[in-house]
Amino acid sequence: KKAPVILITVMGISVLLFILLSSNLLGYSVTISEAKEAYEIQDYVTAYQKIAGLKTKEKDEEFHQQIMLLARVQSELLNGESLYGLGKYTMSLDSYICALGRYDVNYEEASVYDVQGEYDSLAEQIQTQMSEKFGVSAETAREIYALDDRTEYTLRIYDIVKGLGLIE
Repeated sequence: KKAPVILITVMGISVLLFILLSSNLLGYSVTISEAKEAYEIQDYVTAYQKIAGLKTKEKDEEFHQQIMLLARVQSELLNGESLYGLGKYTMSLDSYICALGRYDVNYEEASVYDVQGEYDSLAEQIQTQMSEKFGVSAETAREIYALDDRTEYTLRIYDIVKGLGLIE
């Protein structure tokens, strides 16, 4: 008899589709929720990692853009801190300068996505780290970042670090 077989097949496919759709919707909600939790504690890199590769819904697109914007700067800041801890002082200073450069380049976008406060907080952290660890002001960092000649850029960083006695 074909009717019971067709009915069982249709029900099986319906259950399978229900499970797949439910897991997709639930997985998306959990991922966005985890990203928002990381965002709340100002861990923008983790928030970005949670949603990386996720096709965001229209209602979450602004949140996605906010995270991307903040994570770009925070990743360089964290990189600078890690490199400093490892004794890679020239690379650390380079990361801090790049973080401030990214801040400047995307400053207008931070206003558009209403994250100016968080964005400015990251800039303050960067400036504090550069000042405390290398004695470099934001103005000097911006001047170095603006150099077109990569050799001159590298030499400026090297001279600062060498002047502090951190390398020979």
